[in-house]
Amino acid sequence: MQDEILKADHVVFVYPTWWGTYPALLKGFIDRVFLPGFAFRYREGSLFWDKYLTGKSARLIVTMDTPKWYYSLVYKSPGHNSLRKGILDFCGIRPVRISAFGPIKTSDDEKRKKWLNQVRKLGAELK
Repeated sequence: MQDEILKADHVVFVYPTWWGTYPALLKGFIDRVFLPGFAFRYREGSLFWDKYLTGKSARLIVTMDTPKWYYSLVYKSPGHNSLRKGILDFCGIRPVRISAFGPIKTSDDEKRKKWLNQVRKLGAELK
């Protein structure tokens, strides 16, 4: 996957929100792929680091059962912030745009079709 990330200009993550953040499987992927020496390097004797994945952008496509406004205002978007700021930006990937869809559990077929069309449009625009 490191080779694929290096070849890519844009990286897309698609995942559900579980317990306010991303699933453990995605966290495990990040822990095994975004390693020192590949994604970043700490500088000797410094608080700063080198970002090895600059020049790339990302899109997070996230589903959730919490209404988006509630996730943002009450929970302060912990999953979005962790992946965007704590991981991707830390490694130099920016901008990181987020498309969040929810609440899923109370959505109907019409709403889900609308969301899928939005994602198709993003893919067609390569954003």
